[in-house]
Amino acid sequence: MSRQLVNKRGGINSSAKINFRLYVSFLVLAIFGFILWARVIWVQVFWGPSLARQARSQYVVKVKEQGYRGKILDRNGVVLAQSIRTYSVFARPKEIKHRYAVSKVLGKLLRQDYRVILKKLKKQTNFVWIKRNISDAVAERIRNKKIKGVYLVQEYARIYPQGHLLGQVLGFTNVDGKGLEGIEKSFDDFLRGKVKGEVVFRDARGRLVSFALRPKNLNGQDVQLSIDSNLQARAEEILARRVEQFRAKSGQLIVVKVKTGEILALANYPFFNPNIYFKTPAEYRKNRAALDLFEPGSTAKTFLIASALEAGVCRPDSIYFCEQGKWHLTKKITIEDTHKYGWLSVASILKYSSNIGAGKIALQLGKNRYFEFLKKLGFTRKVDLPLPGRAESLFQPLSKWGEVELVTAAFGQGWSTTGLHLIQAYLALADGGEFRPLRLVVGPEVKKSSGYRVFSKNTVQQVLKMLWSVVNEDGTGKMLKLTEINLGGKTGTAQKPDLVNGGYKKGSFVSSFMGIVPVDNPKYLIFMLINEPKGAHYGSVVAGPGVKTMALVLGILDNSIFKNKIKVGLNDQPPKVKIKFSPKIEVMPDCKGKSIRYALDRLVRAGVKPVFKGKGLFVIEQSIPAGTPLKKGTKVFLRLGEVK
Repeated sequence: MSRQLVNKRGGINSSAKINFRLYVSFLVLAIFGFILWARVIWVQVFWGPSLARQARSQYVVKVKEQGYRGKILDRNGVVLAQSIRTYSVFARPKEIKHRYAVSKVLGKLLRQDYRVILKKLKKQTNFVWIKRNISDAVAERIRNKKIKGVYLVQEYARIYPQGHLLGQVLGFTNVDGKGLEGIEKSFDDFLRGKVKGEVVFRDARGRLVSFALRPKNLNGQDVQLSIDSNLQARAEEILARRVEQFRAKSGQLIVVKVKTGEILALANYPFFNPNIYFKTPAEYRKNRAALDLFEPGSTAKTFLIASALEAGVCRPDSIYFCEQGKWHLTKKITIEDTHKYGWLSVASILKYSSNIGAGKIALQLGKNRYFEFLKKLGFTRKVDLPLPGRAESLFQPLSKWGEVELVTAAFGQGWSTTGLHLIQAYLALADGGEFRPLRLVVGPEVKKSSGYRVFSKNTVQQVLKMLWSVVNEDGTGKMLKLTEINLGGKTGTAQKPDLVNGGYKKGSFVSSFMGIVPVDNPKYLIFMLINEPKGAHYGSVVAGPGVKTMALVLGILDNSIFKNKIKVGLNDQPPKVKIKFSPKIEVMPDCKGKSIRYALDRLVRAGVKPVFKGKGLFVIEQSIPAGTPLKKGTKVFLRLGEVK
């Protein structure tokens, strides 16, 4: 050891001791610093992503804001479909420690089996729905429990204030607000509110704080239909009576405004209430007017005769021999009439609905020209309406049409169509010979389709005169004559094809009637079809009286179609005819404490327009006191909440 480090007694100098201690201290600090830096690197590089995810799950939440789904309105602004605010409850299972206890509490509050909830809480996910669309009262009780990992969110529930009114046309939405059928499906992108997702933060108290700028409007847009809800309600009642009277399988009733082609009423029976779509058989949800195919029967003779007149094949006074009721077209095929007619003019062939006369006119016209007119009348393409699943008319290929196929097609057998196709084709006759598509939606966003001419005005006038004679002379519709309204039209009776065994079902018919009011200056078309009536089957007996009643209802709503411009009010009855409808409520009902469904049912029948404010499923306040006299069109404001 050197002299400087060793003293005279053989020990180490004090200065050397100090240097040694400094060295050791520096070494310890260096090791400690190395450990700290290693820890930082380990945390940042290896644990960093995992810790960040945990932090986000505790302090950062992804939420979605759903805009309000647009309303569906009738032509007068009556609400047919709307959304109301409601609550839904969801959970984040990863945040819940005592899942069994939480499931028991939620099961009791929501009146659900706790085992179903527990199964959801055991999922290895950060989000599960517990229950959608709960009441405000239940939501408040859940909120008061302050269960960690269980949350409430505001959503919208779709309701249909008019119940089954226009149900098959409106369709419905699922629990997520997506349109599944009808107008709800066709205009889903238009109606549906926008969804905005954003990241929000929890503050120290667990409250959500958002720093994002929200868009001005997330709400969907309204859709306004051409339907008149008052007329629709009466159409449904008339249709139901005819179907039930003849114990039929189903029926349809369509009313169209001639000048615009707008559908004012489109009724299907059996009815369908979209508020309870999940309890309704799929068969009841069908929009039969757009989907059900049927052979048009004698209603097609109008198109045949109009086509023959337009083509110059015949004149109204041209005569044809109708074979005394039996025409042996071939050795195996015999065409029959209901009566033994001899020589008949073209006008009489339509008036008496002679199959034989129509068949002979068709042979003169030829299959190519007849089919071309049917094509121009829209039968060979889908009806251009915003309705899902519209059916196409069904024809045999024209190359397979022989004499038999042409003759039977003349009186509406061997080809099938829908109610909407048929009334659209009659619209061309009623509107001066120009074809224009039907309309179901109104508003500036709807493009108006230009029409094209099918028949000359002279042909139209000749055919309308014949349709007048069907009802007002001794034609097949003579029992439908009205003294108040100039009703014209065409009866239709067709056997139903046997799709299994071929041929036609014995005793199975489709009865229909197409009405035009007033026939000398058409303003409205009315079509009724009754499917498989029992006890009677002629169109004039089964469907015709329904059209007759509907014509009188139109006269009450539009006094101008009465012959003598009789001044009647909305609730007055035309002379010599009895039309009974459900009694209207004349005073404001007491809706406090009642459900939305109850209030809607009562107020709609009263002819007033309910406007909802607030949230909840029950009425807690009404702007018009109970017992107050009501006027049609009055608005009543209802505040929603929960009944304690």
